[in-house]
Amino acid sequence: MAITIYNSPQTPTPVYNEQFLDAVSTQYAQPNFTFTIIVTDVITLTVLAVDYVKADSTGNLHYNIGNYAENLMQNYFPVNLYGWKKCANATRKIRFNIGETYGTTPTYYAGANTEYVVWNAGVDNVYIAPYSIDYYCYDSTISNYVYLTSANGGTYTTYKDRSHFLYTLIKEGNTNDIPYITVKTYDAANTLIAEYRIARPDYATGIYTDNYQCIDIGYKGLLGIASGLVTVISGTYPIITSLVDKYTIIDPTYGGVIQRVTVGTNPKFEVYTLHYLNSKGGYDTLHCPLARTLSSTKTVSTFKKSMWSVVANVSTLDTSLSSEKVQGVTIQDNLQLTSDWLTDTEFVTHKDLFTSTDVRLDLGNTSVYKSVKVTQTGYTTKNNERLRNYIIELSYTHSNHRQRG
Repeated sequence: MAITIYNSPQTPTPVYNEQFLDAVSTQYAQPNFTFTIIVTDVITLTVLAVDYVKADSTGNLHYNIGNYAENLMQNYFPVNLYGWKKCANATRKIRFNIGETYGTTPTYYAGANTEYVVWNAGVDNVYIAPYSIDYYCYDSTISNYVYLTSANGGTYTTYKDRSHFLYTLIKEGNTNDIPYITVKTYDAANTLIAEYRIARPDYATGIYTDNYQCIDIGYKGLLGIASGLVTVISGTYPIITSLVDKYTIIDPTYGGVIQRVTVGTNPKFEVYTLHYLNSKGGYDTLHCPLARTLSSTKTVSTFKKSMWSVVANVSTLDTSLSSEKVQGVTIQDNLQLTSDWLTDTEFVTHKDLFTSTDVRLDLGNTSVYKSVKVTQTGYTTKNNERLRNYIIELSYTHSNHRQRG
């Protein structure tokens, strides 16, 4: 037996993209030859698949094993959870073994085990050809300070009782990256109020499940974080007080500010906040503090009923009877939200909202955010407008029903 593997998935690989195995065997001319591929989930040691694949005319294997890991994946969203959280079940380690089965009496010959990591991403093809982990993996060894949500010097506005998330996928094996983040708060005169550190648990293990984490760095997240998770460098706990007008988030590994945050006050309309799963696996946030439209549509099912009745043994037409009965009414509630003014960069950042498979509506003080879906079928940007609004058409993913007539 002699198998040479030319190509296999990198670590990490976005789970919702293809994961090709390319290999060749010197035994492909043997009778009854097939490649024997065994795919295993390393966490549970569950065998996900045993596939028998014929070689092509030159003894090569070209095979996509991506669908098996897909079925294990979950998206991690920390609803009302504060401090650093591991993105549970949003990353897995997959093992494959390319062996051979051949001979007049078919005999199996095992290959070597190879492992790779996947996470809950499904990125555009332009980033897969060629694919580089440097687009997604935080890796201080090459000064690659990237995040899975908007960061890296960005500025945004947060609102009272609203969340905003930072997701990071640190390269497996790295044990010194982001041991904590630093939060510095300022008043309206830009005077420093206090400084805090929020430690990232298990940062020194380098294990892939410990290196995929997130934290709520919005007003709600910093107000709700427990004192035991915060180290006070100067000032007093809690982090958010009535004096805080703005704050910065500092990554000590990067060595600088990754987010500048302004606390929004007295919006003219109620703020509707959307948290949406982006293509990189994190949840980005868009606040909509401007006018919104609430609407409902209904679907009615009816049936016809005869208006004739028998009175004193005589068929009589009774026009007081309803000839059409309502069997049921289904109500669908809809929203039209308007974002704040956005720059070109912000507009591009929030493009993923249009295609997201998981959008949550955050109205504050809710134990579970409401599930909604974007109903627009098109997304357009213009390069001749420096500032504009993002108008989002949404509907709730649930519908309501009324009693039968």
